[in-house]
Amino acid sequence: MVSIQLKLDSIDYEKSIENLLPRVVDSCVSAPAPSELEKLIGKLGNDCVPVAKKLLRYLDNDLKDQIIVWLVDSHAESITKAANQYLEEILPGKVVYIGSLRADDLPGSRLSLHALQVQIDYAALLNSQLITSGVRRLGSDGGLLQGAARFALQMGSLIRQENLEKQGITLLSSDHVKPRLLSALSQAAAKAGLAVRFSDMVISPDTAGVPAVKRSSGDEGLIPDRFEDALMDALVAWLREA
Repeated sequence: MVSIQLKLDSIDYEKSIENLLPRVVDSCVSAPAPSELEKLIGKLGNDCVPVAKKLLRYLDNDLKDQIIVWLVDSHAESITKAANQYLEEILPGKVVYIGSLRADDLPGSRLSLHALQVQIDYAALLNSQLITSGVRRLGSDGGLLQGAARFALQMGSLIRQENLEKQGITLLSSDHVKPRLLSALSQAAAKAGLAVRFSDMVISPDTAGVPAVKRSSGDEGLIPDRFEDALMDALVAWLREA
């Protein structure tokens, strides 16, 4: 398996919250033991989205990023489903299939998305129209590249899995294929409600099949404890100013 790191160029926080928060509001309404903030969100109902958008100007970018990470975690299944649907449009037959997805809050108020446990059907990949058309554009170099990949595939179990994956990563990272993959994943994120713009993607081996990030032991409710207080402080600041 491989992993795909999607580097974010920009995030539309307001649009992402507008798209993703309503489904979390529904969860707060039906929560068996909601926190005080979750009770407030449940009571606000449909008004929660405009209130949340107002609060954004009282939050620093690091906290905004943490909220996006939380929302991606909450909607990981639907975002992953959308990504696989778009990938099937350019590589039919589940040639590239994402197992899970997570967001990471990086130092310096930067985010990245990670598609994990990505399975590749190498035989189907080499025979796909996207790859064959790309190889033709590369000329003799493309022929050598695909020939090396085909040789690795034909050798089957005689070739170590990591070497076979290197061939797949090389093909998927080529100048012809990579932009198409990046475009498909960008469309998938937009369809799922995540308003972001990707600047680049990096494909690498993921032999361990790293699972999605789990909440810490202190995050027992729907909303992580680590930013509940900050949201309440923002709400108080807004009310005082208003």
